[in-house]
Amino acid sequence: MNKYDNILRVNAEAKTTKIKNKEYIPVNERVKAYRKLYPEGEIRTKIVELKDGFILMEATVYDENGKLLSNGYAYERENNGYINKTSYIENCETSAVGRALGFLGIGIDDSIASAEEVKNAQVQQENLKQNETLESTQWGGKCKEDNIGSLKRNLNRVFGDDEAAKRKYYAQFGVINASDLTYEKWRVIMLDIEDKPDYVPKEESEKEEVEKLPFDDIMNE
Repeated sequence: MNKYDNILRVNAEAKTTKIKNKEYIPVNERVKAYRKLYPEGEIRTKIVELKDGFILMEATVYDENGKLLSNGYAYERENNGYINKTSYIENCETSAVGRALGFLGIGIDDSIASAEEVKNAQVQQENLKQNETLESTQWGGKCKEDNIGSLKRNLNRVFGDDEAAKRKYYAQFGVINASDLTYEKWRVIMLDIEDKPDYVPKEESEKEEVEKLPFDDIMNE
């Protein structure tokens, strides 16, 4: 029996994991299959780059005589998914080993990716979707009542009951009514107003007659 036939044999013996109706062989099963083929072989891993929560690793696979059979690379980011919060280096190493064995023909059918890689990719895609949704909600969506309330309290602190001054200040940020107030604009306004001094009431004789348009009306339009 030649090497290729042996690889087919150990692949058939390996346990699979189904992901979206497709069977994948996890890395631990690939390692078992490799040990059946090369009991005295060696798998080496090394960190190629580790910086700012990013890691790139290489795995190399050798036979009993030290002959290089294949290698593979993988990268991970810290905090990208639940596992990576504490074990992104180990997770990266596992992926690199799985890919190296995959390039050797172990544990593959239609894909080099192992079950772990596929699951991790799905987690990353889901995180990306959630982040995009969160970003869209935070910076492009409309403010909630709590945000509006905190803004109104700060405006009252700075401008008191001077509704005209509030409208003038608000207009600087392109906000004329409630529909204009996005999370992004709310954040910019809050950063600008937090350092402004508290309102000091004018004497009655110094007050100008202005049309009373309650600030609440703006937010309730």
